[in-house]
Amino acid sequence: MLIRTIKRFKPGYKHILISMAAMSVVVVTNGVSLVTLKPIIDEIFVTKSGNVSFTIPIINISLQDTKIAMLMWLVGFFIFSRILYCIALYLNRFSMMLAGEIMVNKLRIDLYERLLRFSPSFYSKSRTGELISNLTYDLGLVQHLASTLTADFLRRPFEVIFLVGLLFAFDVKLAILSLIVAPFIVVIVNKLGASIHRRAGVMQANMGNTASSFNETATGIKTIQSFSAETAMQDRFTNLVSVYLKSAKHAYLATAAATPITEFVTAISIAAIIIYGGLAVIEGKTSTGSFFTFMAILMATYQPVKTLVNAIAEGSRAGAALERVYKILDTQPSVKNIGSRKFQFTKGLRYEDVSFSYDTKEERKTALNNISLLIPKGQTVAIVGPSGSGKSTLLSLIPRFYDPTLGRILIDDIDIRKLDLASLRKQIGIVLQETFLFNDTIAANISLGKPGASRKEIEKAIEASYLKEFVAELPQGIDTIVGERGAMLSGGEKQRIAIARALLIDPPILLLDEATSSLDSESEQRVQNAIERLIQGRTTIIIAHRLSTVQRADRIIVLENGKIVEQGSHDELISAGGLYSHLHELQFKS
Repeated sequence: MLIRTIKRFKPGYKHILISMAAMSVVVVTNGVSLVTLKPIIDEIFVTKSGNVSFTIPIINISLQDTKIAMLMWLVGFFIFSRILYCIALYLNRFSMMLAGEIMVNKLRIDLYERLLRFSPSFYSKSRTGELISNLTYDLGLVQHLASTLTADFLRRPFEVIFLVGLLFAFDVKLAILSLIVAPFIVVIVNKLGASIHRRAGVMQANMGNTASSFNETATGIKTIQSFSAETAMQDRFTNLVSVYLKSAKHAYLATAAATPITEFVTAISIAAIIIYGGLAVIEGKTSTGSFFTFMAILMATYQPVKTLVNAIAEGSRAGAALERVYKILDTQPSVKNIGSRKFQFTKGLRYEDVSFSYDTKEERKTALNNISLLIPKGQTVAIVGPSGSGKSTLLSLIPRFYDPTLGRILIDDIDIRKLDLASLRKQIGIVLQETFLFNDTIAANISLGKPGASRKEIEKAIEASYLKEFVAELPQGIDTIVGERGAMLSGGEKQRIAIARALLIDPPILLLDEATSSLDSESEQRVQNAIERLIQGRTTIIIAHRLSTVQRADRIIVLENGKIVEQGSHDELISAGGLYSHLHELQFKS
């Protein structure tokens, strides 16, 4: 996981290089500014002579002048080094944040692209809220890891190494004593990191549950309110939040422990060094300036250590989020685009011994059983049958929302799996019972399948779908925003927009799934008029609950329990006295 994450930083490599160059300046200037403390204490404050001569340790700069002049020089040197430090720190953090943002945006785009490639079967098994949580909460943690924590992971180890080198340059024995606590810190970090990673995974899964509940409430608010179920839903959501809070508490117990434990361990080390070093100063084995400079460098060393421990703790949470993101990226679409042949349609469409089963968590449910069916080009075929007989599934196999479990579907004697998926779907117009509209303009919704369509083309599709009069009455015409899921429109208006959408792409194959079943009589007549214009000259497959809408079809296919039990014209099927005749009698009696 680490290697593939590092590879994702590739678009931001330039910024990473700038960040690392700035980081080296930060590390050096931070250490250099500290070594000026020794001559300030030993030569300026302790020495009693008026003139002083000394060499700044480590960097070997020799100076000789009055105390006041030297004090001013050293302070100036300190300020200059801190100015460089601050400038470099700014470049380091800005460049690393930008590189992290670039990486996360690439990850966000890849995740969204993968979600677009998944077939409906993936979404039927997944909870929308969890996917939203992946795109928001999980990626937010990954963003924190990439833009902030990564800067600490890169900078702090080098800072510690450089400062430890300074400690050894000043006093080897004190340096060794200060490093005795290092193994304890490593053990603490490993144990806490594993615990945090595990607990964070549970916490983030529970966050997905709360997001799913919120999404269900937003989409099902009419149902909730119509059954006065607000209290029950509130209790359900409160329970989910309580479960999340409990898991968050467990995760934060481990996360919060990292810094205090590190502080305690380092405090013991500092106390031991003060005793050992203090005795050395009292006995004259080392100077006051050397000891205080050593202590200043030591304190400066412990600061990045504590920051690094905290970053590892936070990184464990982000790592759990990253695992959830990669789990989606590693999921292969059930419908794969492995074909390369372009769509051609001159003969017709054929189902050849097609069977299909839905895999559910409980069982394998057979929806279609050994279907063989030929639909010549230009023919209108109606699919009817009882609820659950497999009508919608039969249609869903043509645009490859699903692939057959057994058998194959051919267009012009070519298995549709050998066709380029985009080429296939662009030649199929689909109008469903529930039309999905985006919170955008009427024009944008109609041109969904043809983004480059001209205004004239869109208006022509609107006129052909009997929407011209309705659109003309709108203040902003085709630029009117339709609202979330087309909330500003009636059912009939949404259906006619769906028909206009199909007309615009001018597909040779048309699939209509219960396109008028949920409409009132007036709306149904308008939509039916639009459909009659739409199907002219096209190969059309119609699913209809109302048998009155399919009587003029060239052929009617009757399904029951996933099998074709009858087929023929309306008159032939009525005369046969089979299932179709029975359904027709029941419907028209009612």
